[in-house]
Amino acid sequence: MTSQLWLLVPWCVFALAAGLKFWRLTQPFRQSKARDQRSADAVRAALERQWQRSASS
Repeated sequence: MTSQLWLLVPWCVFALAAGLKFWRLTQPFRQSKARDQRSADAVRAALERQWQRSASS
């Protein structure tokens, strides 16, 4: 029974390594998506300020 459980150890190590590799490979994509979201929020805020200025004029 214990010898069969030891067969799972390499699979767990492989799964952990694959997950970490995937996380590192997708990190630039996640960062650029967050950067795009922030810039979209800035554009939205600027448009709202323009709208308020034009509505009050």
